[in-house]
Amino acid sequence: MFSNWCSGFCRLPGYIPNVSCILPDRKVGIDTALGCIPSIFGSIDEIKSLIGWLLGRIIALAGGIAFLLMLISGIMIIVSSGDPERVKAGQELFAAAVSGLLFIIFSIFILRIIGVEFLSIPGL
Repeated sequence: MFSNWCSGFCRLPGYIPNVSCILPDRKVGIDTALGCIPSIFGSIDEIKSLIGWLLGRIIALAGGIAFLLMLISGIMIIVSSGDPERVKAGQELFAAAVSGLLFIIFSIFILRIIGVEFLSIPGL
């Protein structure tokens, strides 16, 4: 029944049509609204891929929140009508958002330098 569209993927162990999806490394994942999530039922490699998927989504969410905070702080400064307290609050929020975003970027950079270059940890 499913042999016309699966082109060989249906024969992978654990593949369930309409529930499973295939990751780029030809592993089976779970198809959700957030995308193809790696399955945790199996080997350690699958757990590593799930953790990597989660970290990527968390970092993207943190970057999006930082962008929204910068946008909100800009609006706060624009609509402050010259009130020094509201301008200062907007500037402080903007500075906090930028410093948080820089913290995220530098932590990823340091993790890649230490984890991949020096320690050769696979999966980073």
